[in-house]
Amino acid sequence: MDKSLELKIEEAKKLLKNNGYQTYNLWHIDDVRDDAGILTDEDKMEILENALTNESVMNQVFFVIDYIRDSYIEQIKNEK
Repeated sequence: MDKSLELKIEEAKKLLKNNGYQTYNLWHIDDVRDDAGILTDEDKMEILENALTNESVMNQVFFVIDYIRDSYIEQIKNEK
């Protein structure tokens, strides 16, 4: 990857993080395996979008967020 592009991506991630977005675990079209070599980049993006906005996936993520949040709150309460 071009160094200039890498820098722009890192700057974009920093901007998002500074505005409250989690940027540590971003997905890329390269994460979509295509052993047959027939998917376009657009196909891969659509697959990612469908997978990551799937209701079951989103419900599970919110469940885990709530669970971990509650654990943090409990830990903080116990430290006081």
